[in-house]
Amino acid sequence: MAGVVAAASAYPLETLKSVLTVERRQYGGSIIVSFVAICKDEGVFALYRGLAPTLIAMMPYVGVEVGSTTSRDSFSSQFCVYETIKELLVKHYCATNSLSTIQTMLIGAAAGAVAQTSCHPLDVVRKRLQLQGLPGRPTQYSNMLDALACIARVEGVRGLYKGLAPACLATLPSTGSSYVVYEALKAVLGVASR
Repeated sequence: MAGVVAAASAYPLETLKSVLTVERRQYGGSIIVSFVAICKDEGVFALYRGLAPTLIAMMPYVGVEVGSTTSRDSFSSQFCVYETIKELLVKHYCATNSLSTIQTMLIGAAAGAVAQTSCHPLDVVRKRLQLQGLPGRPTQYSNMLDALACIARVEGVRGLYKGLAPACLATLPSTGSSYVVYEALKAVLGVASR
């Protein structure tokens, strides 16, 4: 729940980032000028276009990346990529029952890549919803589901994965290193995996 509130609170900045990336000259080139211009021209709700796919993507992304080791009934438990790979490696390939830092980083990066891949169509939809209606960009989609269907129909399923490679490359270092820190803190605090 905290993640949803945080994402919704910061979402206007994400929209402004997208708008300034694509239409910097049109919106004055600064966050404040862009914020005022969008609110004046399109209303405050324009800053929240594409919020639904962002919030929906949060659930499987976290579930795919980390999984749930406490509740086998939760949606995320079916996507325990990190814990599953770690468990298999430790069980079958590690004599010491622990992984090296490099192994942990690689497993974390792989989990991040799987999570990014599973949620990328929603990222594509989010960006398209954020940018539609800007000058020179017609409104094409009425909502998230319409955008998913239209993109798949017109561009094929591959259209939903445009930009996946750079998105994965951007997440690999941070995700991999996050798991190194995660495992180090678990060791320091004496917390064991289940």
